Amino acid sequence: MPGVDTEAGLPFGVQFVAPAFSDHSLLDLASRWLGENVEQPQARPATATLALVGAHMSGLPLNHLVSARGGRLVRRARTDSGYRMMRVPGAGVPRPGLVSGEGPADGFGVELWELPLQALGSLAAELSPPLRLGQLRLADGTSVLGYLGDDVALSSAEDISGYGGWRSYRESTS
Repeated sequence: MPGVDTEAGLPFGVQFVAPAFSDHSLLDLASRWLGENVEQPQARPATATLALVGAHMSGLPLNHLVSARGGRLVRRARTDSGYRMMRVPGAGVPRPGLVSGEGPADGFGVELWELPLQALGSLAAELSPPLRLGQLRLADGTSVLGYLGDDVALSSAEDISGYGGWRSYRESTS
């Protein structure tokens, strides 16, 4: 970004750096640095964080259902070890369900997405058994809303926990 010339008449520049997804803050700071008028951002709608563990993750077949509703990837995380991953039987897009049980010691990879609450409601309305939304424990000890499977309904489903995650399972079957 252009700055002012030094007393010696030499050019001087500035670079602002911040963590991922800080674009609005950086643009605001740059505008103030340059003395431009800064418009106040509009209030963001109320949001929720949703952990995606399967077909809704980035680059997978159902991700458009999240991104088209204003969802944005916040970060990646891991579940705690108290889950097994089952392949949900039936037609349609293949997908997993997490159920209670001793899973991999390092858990499963998940993506944490921020969604407007209204979008979360419409996603939940599209879910059908044996999948549901519920509290998902992460390896760091926190809990977030996430896709879970019904323990009883998936008790005889294919256990794919040994693959370490949905992406690894998909790669091994393609």
